[in-house]
Amino acid sequence: MSEKRKITRNPVWPGTKARFAYRKPGELSFKNASAGVINLGSRGMFMETPLWLPSHTELDIQILFQPDKPQGLTVTASGIVVRADNHGLGVQFTDINLKRLGDCIIAMLNETVAPENYLRLGGSYRAHNTYLRLPSSH
Repeated sequence: MSEKRKITRNPVWPGTKARFAYRKPGELSFKNASAGVINLGSRGMFMETPLWLPSHTELDIQILFQPDKPQGLTVTASGIVVRADNHGLGVQFTDINLKRLGDCIIAMLNETVAPENYLRLGGSYRAHNTYLRLPSSH
C-alpha cells in the first residue's frame, strides 16, 4: 500500500486512549467505543481496535493522554474513518484544537522526560519515540 499521508503521525505515550462516538453513513444515532491510540499527528491518528467501521464514518473523539487520572490531559476532535484494517482505524481529523493538542504534548513531555534525557536531533527533541518539532532559531 502506498503512503498517501502528507503530514506524518508519531507514536504516542503508552496507555494513550481514545473514547469516541461514531455514526455509520446512513445511521441517525451515535454509538460509543474506546481504543488505544497508536500514533497521532495534527491531521489524524491511528487507533488500535477490533471494531471495523466503513470509510467516511463520522467520529467525535476524546484523546486521553492520561486515562488513569480523573483530571488527565485530554483533547477533543472530530474526524472521519479513512482506513480500516485488522489492526484498527485510521482517522482524518475534520476539527481539532491544535493549540490544545500542542499544550497536551508539551505537558506530557515535561511530565515524563527530564530535560537531560532529551536528545538534540537537528531541530527536534526525541523522548521515548515521541517527536516534537521545534522552530528553528535564527
